[in-house]
Amino acid sequence: MRYAEVAVDAVVGHSRTFSYSILPRFTVEPGQLVWVPFGARVLQGLVVELVDVPNVPQTRDILQPVEPSPLIDPLHLQLGRWISAHYRCSMFTALAPLLPPGFEAHVRSRITAVPGADPAAANLRPESVEALEVLSAKKTGLDEADFTKLLGRNGGRELGRLVDRGLVRRRLTMPRPRVAPKYEGFLLPSPATGDQEETSLPPRQEGLLAAVREQRTPYPAALANREFGNGVGQALFGKGLVAMEWVRTDAASTANPEPATGREQHNLTTHQSEALSRIQAALDDPQLEPRSFLLHGVTGSGKTEVYLRAIDQVVRQGRQGIFLVPEISLTPQTLERVNAWFPGRVAVMHSRLTARQQFDQWWDIREGKYDVVVGPRSSLFAPLADLGLIVIDEEHEWTYKQIETHPLYHARAAALELGRISGSPVLMGSATPGVETYHAATRGRHRLLELPDRVSAGPDRVSRLAEVQVCDMRRELREGNRSIFSRALAQGLEVCITEGHQAILFLNRRGASSIVQCRDCGHVVTCRSCSVSLTYHLNQTRPTPSRSSHSRLLCHRCNRAARMPSTCPTCGGTHIRQLGVGTQRVVEEVKKLLPQTTVDRLDADATRSGQDMEDIMARLSSGDTQVLVGTQMVAKGLDIPNVTLVGVVLADIGLYLPDFRSGERAFGLLCQVAGRAGRGEATGQVIVQTYNPDHYAIQAAAAQDYHALYRHEIDARREMGSPPFNQLVHLVFQDRNENQAVRQATETAKSLSQRAQAQGLTDIDVVGPAPGVPSRIRGRHRWHLTLKGRGLLRFMEGLEFPPGCTVDVDPVHVL
Repeated sequence: MRYAEVAVDAVVGHSRTFSYSILPRFTVEPGQLVWVPFGARVLQGLVVELVDVPNVPQTRDILQPVEPSPLIDPLHLQLGRWISAHYRCSMFTALAPLLPPGFEAHVRSRITAVPGADPAAANLRPESVEALEVLSAKKTGLDEADFTKLLGRNGGRELGRLVDRGLVRRRLTMPRPRVAPKYEGFLLPSPATGDQEETSLPPRQEGLLAAVREQRTPYPAALANREFGNGVGQALFGKGLVAMEWVRTDAASTANPEPATGREQHNLTTHQSEALSRIQAALDDPQLEPRSFLLHGVTGSGKTEVYLRAIDQVVRQGRQGIFLVPEISLTPQTLERVNAWFPGRVAVMHSRLTARQQFDQWWDIREGKYDVVVGPRSSLFAPLADLGLIVIDEEHEWTYKQIETHPLYHARAAALELGRISGSPVLMGSATPGVETYHAATRGRHRLLELPDRVSAGPDRVSRLAEVQVCDMRRELREGNRSIFSRALAQGLEVCITEGHQAILFLNRRGASSIVQCRDCGHVVTCRSCSVSLTYHLNQTRPTPSRSSHSRLLCHRCNRAARMPSTCPTCGGTHIRQLGVGTQRVVEEVKKLLPQTTVDRLDADATRSGQDMEDIMARLSSGDTQVLVGTQMVAKGLDIPNVTLVGVVLADIGLYLPDFRSGERAFGLLCQVAGRAGRGEATGQVIVQTYNPDHYAIQAAAAQDYHALYRHEIDARREMGSPPFNQLVHLVFQDRNENQAVRQATETAKSLSQRAQAQGLTDIDVVGPAPGVPSRIRGRHRWHLTLKGRGLLRFMEGLEFPPGCTVDVDPVHVL
């Protein structure tokens, strides 16, 4: 008997697998998706390994494979094991991102009444009797979920009793994946036929057989059905007169950009050449260590050119590369540039593709049709057969961390592990590297490569960074300027547009106003489900008699929408005021200041689809858009030579959040957006507006001095014991009952402290519990605590946390 260790799609401990026996009629391999019994249920599972001896004395059989061949190769199975162990999630959850999109499925359960059964003799509840009457009237039965609802309270338990008493029957069906490969059938002449077998064929079968034999290439089954009728080809196949073969059809188009006229050739600077030579040496020598690189270059220093040349060497060696970008919005820009280097050989993977496009793209990547995969963090799991290089652009970005659904992995850490397993170099790049990454590079864990000079299109290929001016908005207010624009920014905009250049205005806040408040009593309109204020949004649609153009309030946490109140719900007052500023209001103010100017907006509200993003970028690149207003989406990836002015409307947003990374994050955003100015021949200008001009992050960003920021951050973190000097684990407790969330957090904190004391671990701190920020989201109260120390994964081994507790290893924030 053969056995398999299977990762089951159930709520189980991390790294845990279950032993199943393999029936002789099945061929099962590691990486294969199967159906298995699990308690009273039938679930999907992934075969992790084959073993001679199971972990339990009695095993149950694998019911059947979902797909006849393995979907995950051994290398990626190793990566899944690491993700499960490191991020404390079930093995199946860790491996699920590696599956083809749409393959996850659940067994469908159908309930039917047993003919001739007598409910009266079973002493049932009235609700059960009524439910059975409804069920008996349904010839095909009811879905288990629908029937359980009819049974009322404790319906699941009552259903079990009805099954045990023989009153109802449960039938399980194992569905095919939501998206599956498309195959096309072909008919071929059978080599083992004789004339005597064809003497009495019906006319249509005889005609089709002649057509198949006359055609030198395989005859399409669809054409046979159309010309000779459905079932004729199958009848010939049944008689052994023709053979059939099935070929998977080509993928549907994923709207890849048209191949560019050709790759742009640039002469490398000295620093670019030195960096590229170090990377190429690692590509040529598998034994060279370290195999991870940090390319630290100022904005506009030509990091992408180094990425592409490194990938080009990998492709010429017959291998493949992954190019990660931090956001979906950056994918089209990067894809266009990469596609110019490798026309027709670049795949894109992201969630805005249709399910069919995602699946077909996944399958084509697996079959080796592409050399390079471009996309956000999930692209790391592309099924490349011969990975040669992983590039992580803007490696400092928090969006590389999955924060809403499990597994809560960080793509940078997972990429480094995948590189270790496969032997592939990992190339990380940023103008503002994460403090932990830069610290690791200074300690030799990554090879540090520096690009200190900006590259331009001029003969010397070197240009200056933009000039930065910090405007103290407190002073502007004292001197009577109540506009959202300082006098310097207003004047700069006028000069920029007059001279025929373009400008970018950055404000990391959507909507028009962040607060709606009653001026009579001070009441602030808040979300009913979240402990945050509702944001005032201008209605972009044409107003009608029943709909005002200024009536929309939106929660940025749960997307709950409400009308703009005309009276205060607390005091009945009518003096309702909008406070704060968002990107929509900035657009309105620019139009007032420069009425003839074309203004566009780039934020999550304006780019609900990928096409919206491409249209906005096309207008900016062509020069039709003179001023672009946006959130952090404008801070990355934009390379428009005619943009000479960047204005930061308010640099203080997020600066004082209760998170040790808030200063680093603010600095990174400011430096990135400042880097959009002055990429052409004209010198760029950046105007930063702030109420805190002396803050260290703003001072460092104004000087575009990463090393000053790094020195301040590393000293503060050494003193506080924050990463990189300690590891963090963030525990979040959520419940609709706040007392329950507080109780769970308090008891867990006490248990963890006692465990650390019992083991004599004086370097492990339990910080909290405390309310989360915000303290309630989607009706669930949030309390959290933070574990800080070394060896936290080993310390937590064997611990079970209460239901509703999220365990986030290496969090990007602790709010």
